[in-house]
Amino acid sequence: MKYIFLLPLILFCNSLNAQDTSLQPIKAALCNCFEKNKSRKPLNLNKPLGDCIDKAFGDNVQIVVDKAIKKFGKDAKANFEHFALDISAEVMVETVSTCDVYYKYMDSSRFYQVSKNKDSLRKMINYRTYKMDRSLSANFYYFRAEVYFELGDYTHAIKDLDSSVITNPTDYRGLELKGNIMEVQKDYEKALRLYQKAYDIKHAVHLEDLKEYPDEYADGEELSLLIEIAVTKRKMKEQKQNP
Repeated sequence: MKYIFLLPLILFCNSLNAQDTSLQPIKAALCNCFEKNKSRKPLNLNKPLGDCIDKAFGDNVQIVVDKAIKKFGKDAKANFEHFALDISAEVMVETVSTCDVYYKYMDSSRFYQVSKNKDSLRKMINYRTYKMDRSLSANFYYFRAEVYFELGDYTHAIKDLDSSVITNPTDYRGLELKGNIMEVQKDYEKALRLYQKAYDIKHAVHLEDLKEYPDEYADGEELSLLIEIAVTKRKMKEQKQNP
């Protein structure tokens, strides 16, 4: 349903003196990169994001290095890659509120709009209903809701999503997709609450996973939810300014 923003950052740290720095140059570089490339229409919507992230951080590695040293001291090198991913997520989320072209890109690339291929979607609805009759799994409710969403049938999508959440309360995807529907309907307050709840669930699961797999710290789905929260907050602000 959406593009997941995994960050292809490989940064290396040398022993340098710590100094007080700001993330503003990286945010500005990210925004400028999108401004320069806003006329591009790539086949892969993740490509301009990856290219601009690489450039923004590649041109400002020293900022992240200094921050890592300031936070971790002599252990900075061992923690640097993890820290760089945290910083990149922070930059991506915060840039939504300050950079118009980046905000519009993030908004438009997050989930599909209503599809024109309705016959194909109706056939998929029938197929997934057939499968659901044989399994009351939360996944089937969610998967059918996805199709209803693309069909523009939000009433049935919400009904399935509510069933999905009841069947599996820890499945954040149902809350997230319901948030997408609320956002499309311009009910940004409800969308924000749903995104935040989805993030809280996903983050709690991620923390549990880290206990077993401590090296797998990057989570693109969490970042995607943080982006949705940031975009929705900006939409709420604009809605209040222009009722």
